[in-house]
Amino acid sequence: MNLDQHPLDDLAPPKSQAWLLTFADLLSLILCFFILQFSMNAVEDRAWRVVVDSLSDRLNPAAAKLRLHPNDSHDDSQIEQTEAGSIEYLATLFAEKMSRDPLLSGGRVRLLEDRVAISIPADLLFRAQSATVGDPAVYAALGEIASALDRLDNEVSVVGYTDPSSVDAKLYASEWELSLDRALTIARILRHSGYRQPVASYAYGERRFGDLLDDLPPAIQSRLSRRVDIVIRRDEVAQRLE
Repeated sequence: MNLDQHPLDDLAPPKSQAWLLTFADLLSLILCFFILQFSMNAVEDRAWRVVVDSLSDRLNPAAAKLRLHPNDSHDDSQIEQTEAGSIEYLATLFAEKMSRDPLLSGGRVRLLEDRVAISIPADLLFRAQSATVGDPAVYAALGEIASALDRLDNEVSVVGYTDPSSVDAKLYASEWELSLDRALTIARILRHSGYRQPVASYAYGERRFGDLLDDLPPAIQSRLSRRVDIVIRRDEVAQRLE
């Protein structure tokens, strides 16, 4: 026996660094846990945007809330949540957008009690007595509308109208079926062009023929009676605050 050796030296644990590997594994597991936790609770984009807008309003109360005057510099990024609650603003915005488009300039934007109706004559969109798109430019024009609509939280729907002479009996049993098929076609184009919210489609057939503003010339009333309306309803939050 070595007299210089301490009697407990044989019982001492070996000087190993293996515990560091175990500790690193534990840290990796904790990190993975928090990454998964974050991914399952990712903030929804629209909800986050509302929070940011609300904080911006409180931190900068002097900022302009509403621009009702026409402005050639409008683009889709200028549509703020506070502005979307004003159907007057939306009517101005879409009237500008339509006036700059060669195809949509033949339509009208109508400001109603609780909604904006973008009225587009059917002959600008479809072939006669059908729901088939007649001009490829329709897709690009409606793509611009879809891009602007996608920045809104307002409810959007599409409504089809015809007149008593619009139906081809070989294709449709009634004017109502034709007007519904046209509304569904426009709703599909909006969705395929980037509008991500649900779009309800309705049809009135010929029952609302001539049901337009009285101050329109008869020729325009007759043409717009065969139309598709893209309807933007007043934002529900803004409506409750009024």
